[in-house]
Amino acid sequence: MEAVEKAPGFLLLDEVEKKLLQKIAVQENSNIPVLVGDLVFSNPAGSSATINRRLTNLQKKKLIKYVSDDDGRKKYIRLTQKSKNYFNKL
Repeated sequence: MEAVEKAPGFLLLDEVEKKLLQKIAVQENSNIPVLVGDLVFSNPAGSSATINRRLTNLQKKKLIKYVSDDDGRKKYIRLTQKSKNYFNKL
């Protein structure tokens, strides 16, 4: 897997970003909605500021997108097609 990740053109993610993306993927594949707050405040990978910063990085890399519920009070994280392609390459 390490050789694949070092291939030219492959996305560069730090360990925290990889863990977050994996957690989101596992929950999404299990049909469990991923709430931003749950991910930020229950994640042992770092402080809430660190997790928020890494989520912003993942969004800028177009690996995740935020989706609000009908009344806008809850914010969910969804994988994008780009992140699904990333996992397919692994």
